[in-house]
Amino acid sequence: MQSTTQNTGLQPPKRCIFDSSYGVIRFSSLAWLMIIISFLGFAVEDIWLLITKGYANNRNMYLPFLFGYGLAVFAVFLFFGTPQDRGGLIGVDRFFSGWKKTAVYILQTAVFVSIAEIILGTSVEKLCGFHYWDYTNLPLHITRYTSVFTSLGFSCMISAFMRFCLHPSLRMLGKLDSRRFRILGYILLAALLIDYFLSFGYMIRYQDYHFVWAVYI
Repeated sequence: MQSTTQNTGLQPPKRCIFDSSYGVIRFSSLAWLMIIISFLGFAVEDIWLLITKGYANNRNMYLPFLFGYGLAVFAVFLFFGTPQDRGGLIGVDRFFSGWKKTAVYILQTAVFVSIAEIILGTSVEKLCGFHYWDYTNLPLHITRYTSVFTSLGFSCMISAFMRFCLHPSLRMLGKLDSRRFRILGYILLAALLIDYFLSFGYMIRYQDYHFVWAVYI
């Protein structure tokens, strides 16, 4: 009998992470996905700053990546899967179907985003002595680090990416797969992790934001 398992981002089943409804997925494909999303998160934040405040900066990092975005999307995929599959490790949307499944997926992702924002924001406040961001001027904020509207907004963007972009992205990364491509991905991912710890180490040591550069318009 011919196997019906899809091969998304992975040819042989070694060095894989798990078998989802998309098939076996390479660590390297997920690494590249986190790298790309981390860069997009950095770009989106700076574009928003340019539009609303007239400047862009390094976002407290040395490299133009915000690893939290890539890590968040990976965690959502691991825990909740995607809106159209059977769910990840703990997704409750698996008990629903149709539009109800999508609605529950968005809500559970919004709860995850809220919890992650509160943990990160509170941790930075305690360790670094300043407020990493502040939503207290927004309606329906929950503490200064999350709000109903921002959590639902991030959740809708993540859910749309999971629904329409994840599978094509993994298939594209799978087609690009080679030993050099995998090694480069691991090197870049390691660089992002080092940058993350170095930058937060600076903020913890000096109890201040980590400014490196800024562009004003």
